[in-house]
Amino acid sequence: PGGRAVIRSYGLPYQLNAFSLGIKPRFGTDALPIKQPGEMDVIAVDAQGKPLAVDGLHYELLREDYEYYWYYEDSRWDFKSITRDGSPISNGTLSVGTDKPGLVQFKGLDWGYYRLEVYDPKTNVASSTRFRVGWFVDPVAGDTPDKLQVTLDKTSYNAGDSAKVFIKA
Repeated sequence: PGGRAVIRSYGLPYQLNAFSLGIKPRFGTDALPIKQPGEMDVIAVDAQGKPLAVDGLHYELLREDYEYYWYYEDSRWDFKSITRDGSPISNGTLSVGTDKPGLVQFKGLDWGYYRLEVYDPKTNVASSTRFRVGWFVDPVAGDTPDKLQVTLDKTSYNAGDSAKVFIKA
């Protein structure tokens, strides 16, 4: 109209897969203390959000390592973050019911970043969640390579208390 550009959009909801998988940590947040056992619930729901029973789901628990790559471009330094997966720490199969979620259990994890992946090999439906293990649970970790991650074992101390400090370089 009148030679002016017109931008219009229309959102159309669609369901790509027959169902979706959901993963929820039982430890409450995205972090777990070092060497403590952890559990996560897994559910399957249809397009309307109603629980489904699905057998033969596979899961893998992976450790993630973050590395930074520095480069010089356009007269300035910048960086890119690279996430590298280690070999699977644990894997297995599970089933979920309409009234009972599937359960993934793990224990003895050392500090670091982890990812749980759950997938259905028959339909390729998949879901994943990331979580952390260790002292750097409460503070927000620096996400650039020029910052160190420094955290404490407690949120507050009394006079005379000893503090454990974790520094990841």
